[in-house]
Amino acid sequence: MGRLRSALVREYEDNPNVKMSLHTPANTQAVELCFRGEKMAKVVGVLAAEEPLDGTTVSGILIKRGFKYHLMTPSDLPNYTDLARSVVTQKQCVPYKSLFSLVGYYLRQLAGEVEEIKENGVVVGYKAFKVVTVLKGVQKVILEWTANATNDMYADAVLSVLMQIEGDTSGNALSVALSNATSAGKYDDVEKFPSRLYKLLNDIFGEGKVVRTPTGDSMSVTVDTNVATISVKDLTVDCEDEGLQQQVSGVVRRLHTALHPCKAVMVSDEAVVAPAYQ
Repeated sequence: MGRLRSALVREYEDNPNVKMSLHTPANTQAVELCFRGEKMAKVVGVLAAEEPLDGTTVSGILIKRGFKYHLMTPSDLPNYTDLARSVVTQKQCVPYKSLFSLVGYYLRQLAGEVEEIKENGVVVGYKAFKVVTVLKGVQKVILEWTANATNDMYADAVLSVLMQIEGDTSGNALSVALSNATSAGKYDDVEKFPSRLYKLLNDIFGEGKVVRTPTGDSMSVTVDTNVATISVKDLTVDCEDEGLQQQVSGVVRRLHTALHPCKAVMVSDEAVVAPAYQ
């Protein structure tokens, strides 16, 4: 260490621009180095368009270049860095030889509202949870979704349904769909849906929180200052508070499904159609 210290002194002793102090503590001597604990990040791009208020949370991607930090949105990555943003789309082929319309029926039981994908008036696929697409192939189905933690979970649920239908060699999946179809017209409780919903909402949110119109076409639920308006006919919920809207919408959807699980099932060589909602 002594020779290293002498070499460093000789290296820079004739350089007037370099001022340094060399210390050679003993082996058993404690050395304390002080570093600045806080780090400063420069906000650039879209995030810097408006000055944030005190207490506002600013979120984005933190980029470190040398000893400098920059905070930006993902869309600004190509503008301020050499990085490029890309979207990973997952695609999985699953062997499937059963009726393709059974997929739509059981996806409705799983996800509720399912979008149909049609070509020339023929259903060639379904879209569940608004993110997972199931397309019809030759003795197979093709799953497509944009990869992220949430969508991967939805895709696993859809894959589980497909495997359950395809693995059912006894025809139980089809018999369940048919039995629900034949019993759909026997649900007299569907006419009592508004009154059942009114009672259920009172049990959940408390007496006096639910108001029903004289005609029974709509109801409103008041929680603190938030009001959720329910259309009994369309099964839609309007509310400015997203959390309350999702909670009330879930109650309405589950009760309607319990009282009226399917509207109709049509069986042919090509289709088993079973809409879950009116």
